Amino acid sequence: VRGESSVGALFDANAVRSTPSPSQPGPGSYKFFSGGYTIFRHVVEDTSTVFGVQFELNEGLRSPDRRKSTAIMLVNVVMKYLRTQCGKNVENWMK
Repeated sequence: VRGESSVGALFDANAVRSTPSPSQPGPGSYKFFSGGYTIFRHVVEDTSTVFGVQFELNEGLRSPDRRKSTAIMLVNVVMKYLRTQCGKNVENWMK
């Protein structure tokens, strides 16, 4: 969750602010967003074969003119994270 090989560090490398990350370790005077409904609803029941992650994206990243570049960036971040953290050849998962 934290450190130089975290998802937040990968977002930093793509010039996308995220919390937590090396450049933004906490939400300042705010509390972390608790969220989690989507994960609990669709993933937690069987964590032995399925895992999930939920990203909350700001409006700028979701704007019509940035959707494609945001999607490409997210795929690259997730793929690099999985390769680094899970030791998986994720390209084989998509065949």
